[in-house]
Amino acid sequence: MTTLTAKDAFQDAKNLRRKYPLTSGADKLRETRSSLSRMQETIYQIGEYLKNPSHFYKGQILGHCCTTDDKAVWIKSIPAQVAELLGYNILPSIAALINDRLSKRDTEATLDIANGMAKALLKDCERQEARLKGGISAEYDNMKTGYSEVHGLLVDADRIAEDALQVLDYTSKNSLAPVPKQKV
Repeated sequence: MTTLTAKDAFQDAKNLRRKYPLTSGADKLRETRSSLSRMQETIYQIGEYLKNPSHFYKGQILGHCCTTDDKAVWIKSIPAQVAELLGYNILPSIAALINDRLSKRDTEATLDIANGMAKALLKDCERQEARLKGGISAEYDNMKTGYSEVHGLLVDADRIAEDALQVLDYTSKNSLAPVPKQKV
């Protein structure tokens, strides 16, 4: 099985999204945040397993994303998964916020900030990818103490999505234009 690098996963995701453009972005950002939250919960559960393996049975599901048997493979895939979410969901969703009543100026400013944060996060994904190629034991040791560098990737991706949604929320609450009523 060939796995994509974070850099390749990001580029492939961007290319694929061009074939399936978003008509709005807010719902996709919320959906992506939910996925990231499930992944973060899985990281927490892996840490609990590593601290107390006798409290789990062989093959038990940890969180939402993996089992006791495939946790290392899943953890090593997180940098590419985060890169893919950035390229396919997060950045395109922010660009589509213009269709969610965010002004063109605010959409562009939010996207510029998000692109800068995403660039830094992609570098961190590549760094984590290289670190994890050297083995998983250092990450496991960190997770036993309640810390995980890989978890930080998920938090940073979530922060990009959350910041964009906060801009949308703020501007919609402070807009002078009346919001059209939805037909039921």
